[in-house]
Amino acid sequence: MGDRTEGTTLERTDYNKDYSPNNCEWASAEMQANNKSDNVLLEVDGDKKTLSQWARDLDILPNTIQYRLYRGWSVEEALGLEPHIVPSKKLLKGALLEYVIEQSKAGRTQTDIGREIGIHPSAISRALKTAEERTRKHGE
Repeated sequence: MGDRTEGTTLERTDYNKDYSPNNCEWASAEMQANNKSDNVLLEVDGDKKTLSQWARDLDILPNTIQYRLYRGWSVEEALGLEPHIVPSKKLLKGALLEYVIEQSKAGRTQTDIGREIGIHPSAISRALKTAEERTRKHGE
């Protein structure tokens, strides 16, 4: 392995194996942090990086990316590589609304449904809430 370089510590190459010389290397704290198994990996056009690496490279706060993803933005939108399209305020109606209700009852997420039909998850959430309120109000 050679002598330790300043600013590095010992890291295992394969975490399922022991600390033998052929399974270890000297690595910086940043390298070790990026190799953690609980990191969120994001991929854009075949380029896979941790959320923290994308944040550093694009000069965006990691929490901003996390929040955008939580809100249902695509990876490209969350990273600022594509514009985020604000959902339309009009409600879903007719057969499309019935489909959304069916899919929601079947356990699909609003994000998945929205991606399938090209509508932002928050618009789906509003439509489901409005439909539920109408059902309660009118006993439909």
